[in-house]
Amino acid sequence: MARRRASVDLDAHVVDGLSALRSSSVVVVGVDVGAMTGVAVAVGDVTGATTWRWSTQDEPGLAVDALRIALGGKAADLLVIEAPFTVSREQMMEGRFKVTPTTLFAMGESSGYMKRALEPLSASHVVTWRPAASTWRSVLGLAGGRREEVNERVHRWAEATLGYDVRTRRGLPAYDEANAVGMAHAGLHVARSIMWRKP
Repeated sequence: MARRRASVDLDAHVVDGLSALRSSSVVVVGVDVGAMTGVAVAVGDVTGATTWRWSTQDEPGLAVDALRIALGGKAADLLVIEAPFTVSREQMMEGRFKVTPTTLFAMGESSGYMKRALEPLSASHVVTWRPAASTWRSVLGLAGGRREEVNERVHRWAEATLGYDVRTRRGLPAYDEANAVGMAHAGLHVARSIMWRKP
């Protein structure tokens, strides 16, 4: 199911922030921002084990409340919040993307809201990684193809990784939750490669 994993160029603040962490475990929170927001937690340790996983999908405020309860006092070391995609005026005029400037503005506002809402749940040394969708998916070997194909691939991967159905209350695939699970695990992979790399 997964394709070859890609190496990722990271911003210096991500590398420096993760390099400075001196811990035998890391708490990663993945967030897929939108009207329905997916949030997920992956906790990993120096042995390479993923010791705890949790995820949900809900309205932004309710998703943050659920995350607060799920963390139970733990603090996030790494926040992975998908960067809003950008399109050129030409792409919009040609009809290649069906978004408006208002939609893009709302996406940016939602991302900012989530970052502020997650601050109380984050460690003082928290690092924020804002990858494009294609970037975090490539870390897991899940990138490539049309949007619908990629969403299905990520959803199947998330269900296989978690070992349970990732569905909405109506029984439909919870793509936002699946994406958040993917972001949390991509962040965990990145954190491990930096924090505990062999010299």
